[in-house]
Amino acid sequence: IGLVFAPVTLGFGRERGLLAVIVCLLLLLAWHLFHLRQLMGWLEGPLNNPLPRGRGFWEIIFAELHRRVRIRIGQQQSLTETLQRISEAVQALPEGIIAFNQYHNIEWMNERAERYFAISAETDCGQALTNLIRHPEFVAYLERGQYEEPLIYRDGRVAGLSLQLQIVPYGAEQKLLVARD
Repeated sequence: IGLVFAPVTLGFGRERGLLAVIVCLLLLLAWHLFHLRQLMGWLEGPLNNPLPRGRGFWEIIFAELHRRVRIRIGQQQSLTETLQRISEAVQALPEGIIAFNQYHNIEWMNERAERYFAISAETDCGQALTNLIRHPEFVAYLERGQYEEPLIYRDGRVAGLSLQLQIVPYGAEQKLLVARD
C-alpha cells in the first residue's frame, strides 16, 4: 500500500494518493471476497467435491484443505470397511445377537436373531424388545437387571425352538441379547 501511496502522492497530491490507497484496498477486499465465496461454495457441497483454485496464500490454504480432505476421506473409507468386516463377522456368529439401548429399543440384530425370534431388522429396529419378545420370564429377566445367569427361553414365536438367552451390558447403557440354540 505504501508502494502505491508514496508515488501517487508525490505525482498527484495527497488526496489522490489516499484515493489510490482506497482503490487498492477495495480491490484487495474484492480479491479476498472472491476466494471466500469460492470456499463457501465448496463448503456447501459434498466433501469429495474438488476444491477451488486460489492464488497467493489462498492457494496454500486450499492445498492444505485438500490434504485434510484426502486424509478424512481415507479415514472414512477405512472406518466403513472396518464396520463392514465387523458386521460380516457378527452375521457369521452361531448366536443370535440383538443390540438394544437403555430404553430396550432394538438398534441392530443379526440374521440368526431374526430367525430365532421371527422378527425383521428392516421393520423391527427401533421397536421395544419387550413388544416383540413378550414372554413373561424374559420380561422379568430383562427388568431384573441381573444377567449373570442365562435364561432358558421356550415357547417363543418359533415352534419347537429352545434358546439360552443372556444379556451382556456394554458401552454406555447399551446391551446385547445373545441367544443360543
